[in-house]
Amino acid sequence: ALNGLMGDHQRMMLAAQLRHIDYLDEEITRLDEEVQRRMTPFEEDLELIDTIPGVGRRTAEQILAEIGRDMDQFPSAA
Repeated sequence: ALNGLMGDHQRMMLAAQLRHIDYLDEEITRLDEEVQRRMTPFEEDLELIDTIPGVGRRTAEQILAEIGRDMDQFPSAA
């Protein structure tokens, strides 16, 4: 799919970029596992928040992280 010449410098730069992408993928996986571990005590709350239309697991985690479990701060659903 690629026509052209690739010199030593381009190969070296591409290899460095691919190593960096691999590192970032590993970090994302590690951080996802840590978030999952820390959210384990709140699984019931996450499942409840996840029932809101348009809210997925990651958004439910973000909502819970930002506002916490105590809904008394909101006097009504409005």
